[in-house]
Amino acid sequence: MRNRRLYFGILALLALLIVPYLLVYKLPSSPIVIEGIVDHKVITGMNGDTSYTILLNRPADNGSWIIVKDKDYERFFKGEKNAFITKSIENEMKKKYSDIKYLVSIRLDSRDPINGVGKGGTLAYFVSRDEFNRVKIGDKVKFEVSREKCLIKRILQIEKTALVGGLFIAFEEDVTKGEVLSLLDECNVHSIYAIKGVDYMSQKYYAIVSGDKLKEIEFLHNNFKDVNTIYYSDGDVVKKGKDYVIFFEGDASLDDAKQILKIPTA
Repeated sequence: MRNRRLYFGILALLALLIVPYLLVYKLPSSPIVIEGIVDHKVITGMNGDTSYTILLNRPADNGSWIIVKDKDYERFFKGEKNAFITKSIENEMKKKYSDIKYLVSIRLDSRDPINGVGKGGTLAYFVSRDEFNRVKIGDKVKFEVSREKCLIKRILQIEKTALVGGLFIAFEEDVTKGEVLSLLDECNVHSIYAIKGVDYMSQKYYAIVSGDKLKEIEFLHNNFKDVNTIYYSDGDVVKKGKDYVIFFEGDASLDDAKQILKIPTA
C-alpha cells in the first residue's frame, strides 16, 4: 500500500511538471499573447564576425530621439522621433552589413512565459522590418510571441499613446525604486518614464504662443538661451491648432520667460 501511494505520488508530480510544459510550448492551439509598451527600438548589423549597433531610437528630454551610431546613414534621419526604414535604406545598410536585425524593446504589462520575463520587465524582441516600422515609441502593443527565443511572431494590436512633455512626479527622499514602480503601476501610468534621483526640482512650465510668433521665439531662444536661463528642445514644442505649446525649463519664472520671449501675460 505504501509503495502504491509513493507510485501515484510520483505520477502526480510528473503530471504537474509536464502538463504546463505541453500547454505552453507544444500545443499549436495555444498562442502566447503578451501586452506591453514600446520602450525603444534598435537596428544592428553584422560586419565579419562582429555585431554593430547601427541605430538607436529612444525618447530623450533634449536632442534627437534617433541616434545614428553609423554616421554613414545620418543623412536618412533629420529630426524624426520614430525611425522608419524603407527598403532603399535597408539596401544601403546591406551594402556594408551582412545581416540586418530589427529589435523592439518592450516593457511588459503581462508575463512572457516563453522567455521567462515577468510583468514590469523589459525585453528586446526581434521583429520584421514591417513590424519595426509599424510601432512607435510609447505605443501600447498586443503581440503573439514565437516559440523561438525573443521573437515576435505577429503584432495583433497597436494602441497609440500620446507622449506628453513637461510632466514630473516627485516622491519623498526615502521612497525606494520598487515603491515608485509599484505606485506608478497602481495609478495605471503606462507611458515611458525615467526615474532619476535628484537633490532639487527644476522648474518646468509651459506657454502658449501664436504660430506667427514661433520663428521670433526660436531666434531669441537660439541666440540668448545662456543669458535668459530658460531652455527647451525641439521635442518640447507641440502644435495645438493655430498655436504652439512650448514646455520650458530653467531658473527663470514663468513671467520672466514670457517677458523674455515677448509673450503677452494673462
